Amino acid sequence: MINYLMNRRRRLSIAVAVALIAGLAGTLGPILFGPNRRNIVWEFYFGIGWRYSPSVGFVAWPIIGAFLIGCATWFIAARSDRIRIPAAALFAISLFCWVGGHEANRLAGTGVALWFNEYAAWY
Repeated sequence: MINYLMNRRRRLSIAVAVALIAGLAGTLGPILFGPNRRNIVWEFYFGIGWRYSPSVGFVAWPIIGAFLIGCATWFIAARSDRIRIPAAALFAISLFCWVGGHEANRLAGTGVALWFNEYAAWY
């Protein structure tokens, strides 16, 4: 029983950490790392909510998106190493997909929803 609870706590802490890291990279990345450093993968993921309305994109979607990332991580952490290792590698690779501010602005100009561009346009 104790081993089961520890495993659940470990999975929960991993899920929260992954959701927090993805959320920070996708929403506050340009503020934390400078405006010329933009994580294109997570900004696109969190930028999807802006297509509905500013209140959804700024408030609701980051919370819903982080919750979905946490749930997916929770389920992946319970699987075998055959699934966990490629998923962890894919997540780590997504954290290194940074582009410059000019390239992000060019992508946003073509219709790609990037969280920080949409935030800057609305607020």
